[in-house]
Amino acid sequence: MIFTLDIINGVASEADDAMEEATLWAGVSEEIDEAPGYEYPRDSERKWAVSIGLSSGFAPDYEGSNDYGFGIGPNISASWRDTIFYKGKSLGVNIIRQKNLKAGLLLA
Repeated sequence: MIFTLDIINGVASEADDAMEEATLWAGVSEEIDEAPGYEYPRDSERKWAVSIGLSSGFAPDYEGSNDYGFGIGPNISASWRDTIFYKGKSLGVNIIRQKNLKAGLLLA
């Protein structure tokens, strides 16, 4: 009987430790969510934003195939005042630009 009580006591102790750790991480995530975002003061003055990179991929030749292929290519994007943009193979314009909403035309 004592052995059984020790097992139950050990499980309860582990559960308490897990609960304390979960509470700690919950507090950390709340602090991260409330952290102020950094915005560079001169961002509104910038007209152009350009990003150039390299992309790669690894995929089967067809679904269910055991032969895999590797591809590599450029990753280019550009935008002018967050109005006209080019990303990958898409060209677009944002007609409506609000803080939490962007809408416009896209040519892909």
